[in-house]
Amino acid sequence: MHGKTFQIDRRKEFAALEPFLGGQGGVVCVRYYGEVSAPNSFVATLTALYEGVWVGGKYIQRQQIRRSLRIDRNNYKVRYLPEIRSEFSRKMKLDISVETRRVAETLNIGCNNTAGASQFIDVGIQYGAVSEADQIWQRDAWIKDLCGELRRFLEHGRFMIILMHGNKNEQQEFWTTIWNGGMADLVPHGLFLVMMIDETDKDVGQYYNYAPSHDVEIFLNPNLDQTQQTHAIDDIAAWACRWLDCDYSEAYNYAKSYVASNMDDLNRLYSTVGAWLMNLKRNQG
Repeated sequence: MHGKTFQIDRRKEFAALEPFLGGQGGVVCVRYYGEVSAPNSFVATLTALYEGVWVGGKYIQRQQIRRSLRIDRNNYKVRYLPEIRSEFSRKMKLDISVETRRVAETLNIGCNNTAGASQFIDVGIQYGAVSEADQIWQRDAWIKDLCGELRRFLEHGRFMIILMHGNKNEQQEFWTTIWNGGMADLVPHGLFLVMMIDETDKDVGQYYNYAPSHDVEIFLNPNLDQTQQTHAIDDIAAWACRWLDCDYSEAYNYAKSYVASNMDDLNRLYSTVGAWLMNLKRNQG
């Protein structure tokens, strides 16, 4: 994992994802139960494992070039279509070229944009005051060009798209316009799609009206059973010793206490452990 990403258990879940982490294309459905399941921490770990791997505390790059893109309605980097193309281009280090015919400037992704340093894209495409024919032309041209570039990239690399949970309109836009517009055909070539589904959403049933069939389904339960608690304690203690100069037995006892008091809320456990590690780091100077 990358330097600031640490994993608390999830051994069973990542074991199920091993073929895709190894480079196989496919579609995975990840169901979780709100923030208590720590979906963002899971995604951060998944991204780190997909793009590279830690061996003995040392980062080893995978043999294939790996790129990933997280699509999240709550986080934005780009809004307009040319910027979307630029983001894919940046990820693949390619020049995605498609004629814009000015209409591209009127196509945006999402609303209430707060563009920043993150790598997230909202997929709710909203059209400006242009003809319907131009809208359709630009959309189809972009998707065709993008899929062509992705296909060429997959000849020597692998790409993962993580689609975070969103409302039904956003989901429909992605599946009908982008996924069914050509990306689904790239799965046999190594494209890996992860769709995150929040089971606490009252409209979650409508998500399945648009989503494709999946190869693997996993559940991010917020509660840790006895075996998972043991794994979590080991993970936290090992991370503390690797990141900081501390005694393992002391780190183990702290980890055991934190897991016992937060075993029913994994997101809170991540936050508590993170605060503890940062405090230790400050005290050590």
